[in-house]
Amino acid sequence: MKQHALKTVALVFILLIGATLRLYNTSWDGGHYLHPDERFLTMVGTAMRIPVTFQEYLDPAVSTLNPNNLNYSFYVYGTLPLVLTKFLAIWTANDHYGAYGQLGRVFSAVLDTITIFLVYKIASLLARKQGIPGPFALAAAGFYAIAVLPIQLSHFFTSDIFLTFFMVLALYLSLHFSYSRRIWLIPLAGFAFGLAVASKISGVYIAPLLGLLLYLAALDTSPLGAKKDYWRELLHRAFALPTIEKTVLYVLVFGVVALATVRLSAPYYFETASVFDFSPSTLFMSNIEQLKSFDSRDGYFPPAIQWMTKQPWFSLQNTVVFGLGVPYALLVFAGLYLVFSRYRSLAFCMIAAWCVAYFTYQSFLFVKVMRYTIFLYPVFALLAALATVHFLKKRSPFLYGLVTLAVVIWPLMFFNIYTKPHTRVEASEWIHANLPDGSLILSEHWDDGLPLLIPGASKSFPGEQLEVFYPDSPEKFAKIEEQMARGDYYILSSNRAWGSIQSAPEKYPQMSQWYPALFRGEKGYTIIHEITRYPSLEWLGIPLTFPDDWADEAFSVYDHPRVIIMENTAKKLREKPIPDVPGIDASQEAGF
Repeated sequence: MKQHALKTVALVFILLIGATLRLYNTSWDGGHYLHPDERFLTMVGTAMRIPVTFQEYLDPAVSTLNPNNLNYSFYVYGTLPLVLTKFLAIWTANDHYGAYGQLGRVFSAVLDTITIFLVYKIASLLARKQGIPGPFALAAAGFYAIAVLPIQLSHFFTSDIFLTFFMVLALYLSLHFSYSRRIWLIPLAGFAFGLAVASKISGVYIAPLLGLLLYLAALDTSPLGAKKDYWRELLHRAFALPTIEKTVLYVLVFGVVALATVRLSAPYYFETASVFDFSPSTLFMSNIEQLKSFDSRDGYFPPAIQWMTKQPWFSLQNTVVFGLGVPYALLVFAGLYLVFSRYRSLAFCMIAAWCVAYFTYQSFLFVKVMRYTIFLYPVFALLAALATVHFLKKRSPFLYGLVTLAVVIWPLMFFNIYTKPHTRVEASEWIHANLPDGSLILSEHWDDGLPLLIPGASKSFPGEQLEVFYPDSPEKFAKIEEQMARGDYYILSSNRAWGSIQSAPEKYPQMSQWYPALFRGEKGYTIIHEITRYPSLEWLGIPLTFPDDWADEAFSVYDHPRVIIMENTAKKLREKPIPDVPGIDASQEAGF
């Protein structure tokens, strides 16, 4: 009883830590919604209206919850996160732009905190069935609680955290069924899977793993005899008729419930209002095809430029260094080794193999953004926990403390991002405090121009955008140079353009050289101020900082971009009045 109480206290402590890391200062950006996906979803969500009847809700042609009927014809996400947040916003009287997105952030953070608990439950099942030593379940919950990418994405209202929550819930229910064979768990798992797909279509990626777990439940797992006969006996049972019959039955029940759930919770994936018509929406499918067309080395879609020269190892590099942290990642690799060598658990092997397979697949895609692997982080936590309890069992508390310290340093450094205002907010305040009223400020298209709206600020700054992502041409540079000559200040509010363009010189042979010349002062502009907010321990009084400008663009641009403010010093010199020189008249002054 005492041990159970201690375990409960430890779990509550981990959940509190996880909740704090996710909920702390969710308005650090001043409510400006500087994540483009979040801003878009907030705009769509606030435009939504609750249909009068259920039939209207189902009808994609008239429903006021369908983005396509709200002047948002290009929409590639599921609507479930927006609809759930909409009901919550109405209930709490927060159904307006300023509050809706903030409420969505809190919703995301709470769901991801519950995901910590689901990771604990999954680990408890594995530990009980496989005899994994030590506090494996608590360690797994702890590892997910401090994982940096989930902490970061929980500070935004996007579909990623909703997707992860429902996928992990489906995984837990399917794993529970594979061990307990309680038939009522199958429809629950199908329901959770359906909600994952309704949140984002990429929820389908977990379907193979869930199918394998249902297959495992149908498999006779009684003792398999001597080691030398293990695999032969396993293969015999795997293809036995009873196993196949049960699997078909399980998958059928799961599939029917999942399909019905998607049909009712994401009706705008479909063409008509009939619940028996599963024809996919032609507009949604064309949007997906259009989205795929952006991911091409031949085009000039600005968000795709950064991926032109990225190799498959880029995904691994970003996950190891930024998403997890190096010590954490090393434990994940060690956990993978143990799963396939030391702990001969079919379920754990299936989970780990699915994780490796999807990560490898994602690494070879054109777009290698970290958040597309967010739903693998619960598995990373399981693997890291397995390595920790295996290698540190019967070790001294000092060694446990050393490993813990090594793992938590990176999350503590990343937490620095939320201890101060967003860099673009801080830059906007500096602009209003230091730049002359009416100054012409140049920014770049496909990025947020500064200054942002600051409450109480009285200055006004006209602005123009440089079309830096356009293909290199004499016309492009003539226009840019003309704007540069007129501008008073040039503000790079992130490295979105100069970071991407310089990495693709074959795409931008001139522009990739233009930026280095700009930073060298050869374009008449001089850097007068920079605002950075890197992962750091400075908030704890420790002078340790890690610049992350070279990370996946989305990792820094949305919540802590480097802002560079440049002044047109060439123009300032041209306009500087000639000083009065005693003894020289106006005619001499002209010659001087």
